[in-house]
This record gives sequence, structure tokens and C-alpha cells, in this order.
Amino acid sequence: MSSGRKVVLFDGVCNLCDGVVRFIHAFDGNNVMTFCPLQSRRGLEYVQKYNLPTDLSTVCFVDEEEGRAWTQSTAVLRILSYLNFPVNFLYGLILLPPFIRDLGYQGVAAIRYNVFGKSKTQACQFMPGLRSKFLDTSNEADED
Repeated sequence: MSSGRKVVLFDGVCNLCDGVVRFIHAFDGNNVMTFCPLQSRRGLEYVQKYNLPTDLSTVCFVDEEEGRAWTQSTAVLRILSYLNFPVNFLYGLILLPPFIRDLGYQGVAAIRYNVFGKSKTQACQFMPGLRSKFLDTSNEADED
């Protein structure tokens, strides 16, 4: 795990998460974001190192330069802060109390599979220009 890296850890089979990864990539004008499915071997290494949830209920954002990780709405807002205008403007929502922000996040997380579905593959990592941004393109961690 190289220092200075900005890592978005996401549910690799969630279609909504797939779309969010594509969105982040599209607005990452400084080319600082990297991506890693939580289900991958590398994803599990980050989960263990930063003591992150293992239940796929949240996106996680790791800033290796700061040696810190965030989850839920704070992770989303930290990610947005690195993206191009006008998206980075949404970082101002950080001023809302976390319990309010996280209620909204948890509401979306609870219905994401029902509304957006699940994928059998991690399709976004094969999008042109995006594969090189993935830290781990292996399948799930329990596969050999």
C-alpha cells in the first residue's frame, strides 16, 4: 500500500457503487483517486489496516498520506472535496451534523440493491481508462 494514495473502497457488485466510481473518475481532474472493491484481497487488507466495517454497508475512503480512513457520508464528502468544480462544492455539506448526513447515507445504502440491482462482475474496472485506476482487479477475496 503506497503512501499518498487516495483510495475509494466500494461494494464491487453494487450497480449504484459502479456508477459512483464512474462519476468520481469523470470528475477526478487531478487524477488522484484509485479504486478497490471491498471484496478483493487488497480491499480486505485496507479493511484490516484501518479497522473498517466488513459488511459492505458503506463506502470507505482512505487517504494514505494522512493515514486516515472515513466511512458513510464523511467518506463521500471527503471524496467530493478532491473532485472538480462544481462537484467539490458539495463538500460544504460537511457542516451538517454527521448523524443527519449518515441517516441519509444509510437510507440510500439500505435500498441500493432493490433499486439499482447487483452485478455478477465488477464491470466498471473494465471501462476504458479506468482499469489502471484499480488497485486490485482480482475476483472476490475467497477465490483462489
